[in-house]
Amino acid sequence: MTAIKTIGFPRMQKEPSEKRVFLPEFVQYLASKNISIYLEEGYGSRSGFTFDDYCQGSSEIGADEPRTPSYNHLLRHSASLNCF
Repeated sequence: MTAIKTIGFPRMQKEPSEKRVFLPEFVQYLASKNISIYLEEGYGSRSGFTFDDYCQGSSEIGADEPRTPSYNHLLRHSASLNCF
């Protein structure tokens, strides 16, 4: 089995009031396991978190790559994008 090396977290935008995000501590925990983390710009902002909240003490979060771009323009209305 291959170990996970990279995880991207897109913003949840299906419903305007949707506030479903992982806490910065969980994202930092994943990064501590040598997993590169990429956050879509604005990830966590509706819940009051900033990009810096997620990056505290980790070079694995957003390291050497731009923040994940939005792919919403590629999806049909009410469709979702799942990546494994």
